[in-house]
Amino acid sequence: MLALLAARPGVAEPSKGMTLSKDRAAVRHALVIGNQNYRLVPLENPRSDAEAMADKLRALGFDVSLREDLPLRGLDRAVDEYLAGVRTGDVSLVYYSGHGVQVDGENFLIPVDFASQDERDVKYDAYPLDKLTDKLGDRSLALSIIVLDACRDNPFRAKRGGSRGLAGVNAAEGTLIAFATSPGKTASDGKRGEHGVYTASLLKALDRENVDVDDLFKQVREDVAARTERGQVPWSSSSVIGRFCLKGDGPCGNGSPSQSATTSPAVATPRIEEKPPSIPPVPTTVALSPAATTVQPAVAPPPEVAKEPVVAAPTSMAAPYEVTEGTVYDKVTKLTWQREPSRETFTWLGAQEYCAALRVADKEGWRLPTQAELITLVSKGHQPAIDVIAFPKTRADWFWTSSAGSEGQAGTVSFFSGTTSSNGASSTSNVRCVR
Repeated sequence: MLALLAARPGVAEPSKGMTLSKDRAAVRHALVIGNQNYRLVPLENPRSDAEAMADKLRALGFDVSLREDLPLRGLDRAVDEYLAGVRTGDVSLVYYSGHGVQVDGENFLIPVDFASQDERDVKYDAYPLDKLTDKLGDRSLALSIIVLDACRDNPFRAKRGGSRGLAGVNAAEGTLIAFATSPGKTASDGKRGEHGVYTASLLKALDRENVDVDDLFKQVREDVAARTERGQVPWSSSSVIGRFCLKGDGPCGNGSPSQSATTSPAVATPRIEEKPPSIPPVPTTVALSPAATTVQPAVAPPPEVAKEPVVAAPTSMAAPYEVTEGTVYDKVTKLTWQREPSRETFTWLGAQEYCAALRVADKEGWRLPTQAELITLVSKGHQPAIDVIAFPKTRADWFWTSSAGSEGQAGTVSFFSGTTSSNGASSTSNVRCVR
């Protein structure tokens, strides 16, 4: 498939998104599209991916419209017909598998009748992603999920230097947009007769009970990254307010083994559970595009991926640390750490500005740690993988470091797995500063 969708650097138009009403069961709608038999570059698996996704969503209580091999007018008509049945306060999921491409910073879904070999024609003969997000935003949905398994390489690159992969799309309020791979990267279509790598992981994740949708897509990201040896790392952008579970009747969380079951329960209506109020981040002086809350790699992978047993959290602080007001001094490395991490996620540049502006216990001069410095805090065998007595409120997630990588990447450390990696600098992660 083509390189999907690079999004424009700005934020999507504000949505009239709303939280789920607690006195009515929100109706679930899904539009599932599989475009495979293209005139120019046919694909192997979008139709089977779409059909499997449609079956899965029906089992989860969605009213599914399955459409395959749509020309441009068919795409337009399918979206309009789908939205005609969606009401204010409902839940919507749009899944697209097929070619997608970005041209001059704008994203397009490619219809099967697209016949030009010049990417300049895409603007006139393909379906703009912005058109889809705008129409969904007008519906005042309780929850809107868009899944785009379309991040394949752009066949126009050789002709006019077209872009590779996607750039980030910022989700409007109440919306989660999930991509099969990271900004600037490409994804695998899979072998004939198999599901694409991303869709296969998503289908498996949708069987898990009591998993918040943000955590579900984080788990998909971790699974795909592990299966492809980080050759493909899915990406998502979320401004979902509250917690929503697509399956299960228990508390809506991260789907830990104690919450998950191997049997399928009766379909539950979507639930919202209030999240604690967030504290606004420290203002920065860097001129950045407004950012929606963006999901980053990675929270707990599926239980079978974990290589170490999770044991009880420590009940006493490790010896090397001295805790004072808001800080932790490491007597081995001689570094002073911010005790509690940022309450918000930041881009890499935003993280640097956050640390530079930080004042803790009247102390200034904070900075992002290097990858080698941050990895010294890892304490494997616990979740999160850190001494939680010395460092409370640490999420089992990725944290930025100051170590820069190639092609717009920056170093990160996972306090789930206790490993290092790199993420796109325009994506967002957690921050713990050092001095």
